[in-house]
Amino acid sequence: MVAAIADIAGRAHPDAAHKPVIVVPSTPVLAMNPREAFYADTVVVSLREAVGRVIADVIKVYPPGIPVLLPGEIVTLDNVQYVEENLRAGLPVQGPDDPTIQTVRVVRELQ
Repeated sequence: MVAAIADIAGRAHPDAAHKPVIVVPSTPVLAMNPREAFYADTVVVSLREAVGRVIADVIKVYPPGIPVLLPGEIVTLDNVQYVEENLRAGLPVQGPDDPTIQTVRVVRELQ
């Protein structure tokens, strides 16, 4: 059945077989209570600069609409790459104040 569906899809959209598959990222580590992170003192950084930092925003991709990152989680490179791949594919990514998802809020680091 899977082969038949792949064959049908291949005939309907011959170039679709050559498109890259988006790989689901790892589950981030929760470093802080989500409520505390959301209301914490934050700074705005580029999405790439957020790697290794505690995020204060929710970032979700549609479909499926399940958050990729929640406040209080540590951003990983594969999370960022997943968001970027979905943006390139034209899928809606929502959550941060910046609708382009170029910047996100992260918890300000203690000095």
